[in-house]
Amino acid sequence: MSAELPTKEELLNEIRTKIEAEYSAMKTKLEKRAQEIKQNGKKKVDEVVSKVHFGTK
Repeated sequence: MSAELPTKEELLNEIRTKIEAEYSAMKTKLEKRAQEIKQNGKKKVDEVVSKVHFGTK
């Protein structure tokens, strides 16, 4: 019994699938982080605006 080696196309498809999965996971992680940064920035702006508006430090 000799095991058949995968074809070039099968290997390329396997690699492509792995890269697409990693890319998708990384993109999701970065989008989530960007959203967190955006929310934190908005909170800080709101804090400063309320301090200026009410004249507190």
